[in-house]
Amino acid sequence: MDDLTKLITTPTWWISTVIVAFLVNIAASYAKPLFDSLVATWSTNRKKRLQDEKERDDAVVTYLIENPQRLVDARTDATYTALRVILALSLAVFWTSLIRFVGRYLPLYELADIALVVIYVYCIVGALRQFGRFRGLRRVIDKCSESIHTYDQMPIDVVKRLEEEENRK
Repeated sequence: MDDLTKLITTPTWWISTVIVAFLVNIAASYAKPLFDSLVATWSTNRKKRLQDEKERDDAVVTYLIENPQRLVDARTDATYTALRVILALSLAVFWTSLIRFVGRYLPLYELADIALVVIYVYCIVGALRQFGRFRGLRRVIDKCSESIHTYDQMPIDVVKRLEEEENRK
């Protein structure tokens, strides 16, 4: 602590601090436009990607409305994908527990830690990829379900009103 107090009281400290602050200010003035252009490019690309994704989802929804059997397939695929997410997360927990257990009793500590990290990251990345796929499938299925009105999804009063209209004809 005394060394720090002595260092702060020297003129060299104050001059170097002012010079570093001046250099940081100059670097920031050049870095800000670059950073702004990078953010603008990222935002434009993201907006375009989201628009393309929306158009693709709308095309898939239209296809699923025209082919109801494919909607059942999409729901089955979504369930399968959700199960894969659960499996990947369960495997991550299992392998980390197993490697920790084995690592305690074997003298391969560094190797066990490296294997632990690799397997854990692999399982988590797999789970996140499957979750992204599941989220996309659910979004399409939900849009499609909103567009298809079946008697099972309608409230009872709407079904009664439709039946009364059919009886009048």
